[in-house]
Amino acid sequence: MYWYAKTGSILYDSYKNPGVGLDIFWPHIIDALFSFRKGWLIYTPIMLFAVFGFVAMYKQRKELFIGLFVPFAISFYIMASWTEFWYGSSFSMRPVITQYPILLIAMGFFFVWVGKQQLVVQSSIVMLTLFLLSQPISMVAIAQLYFARFTHDSFLLQTHFL
Repeated sequence: MYWYAKTGSILYDSYKNPGVGLDIFWPHIIDALFSFRKGWLIYTPIMLFAVFGFVAMYKQRKELFIGLFVPFAISFYIMASWTEFWYGSSFSMRPVITQYPILLIAMGFFFVWVGKQQLVVQSSIVMLTLFLLSQPISMVAIAQLYFARFTHDSFLLQTHFL
């Protein structure tokens, strides 16, 4: 009703930017994961535990792995297929947030797997160290945004370290 009242058409394409849209055959998967331009695992490194959790889930409960990983992988592929994979004014890859319930289940499998290892204390220290080492990038980026070091759409490697 809203689109019809405003545009006179029931179906209205609000994305009028030339060259912007879904590019399903050329996804930006590596950039969406690791790019300094809002790469998901660069700015949300704790989710590496969820990625590792899918491995533990596969080994322990294949049926659950198929039911959770396959929809996540398809969703991520579609998200990474957007021509502007950085999704504008966001921190990290904003649309992945909708997948966090699935990812938290996977992360739980990772932590349970770590808890079952013979070297629980050593594994916990390694995980904590990895987590603490991965946070400075996010903290520096937040500070740089706060102090207007760069804008929401100029997240690049050069702007972090120059």
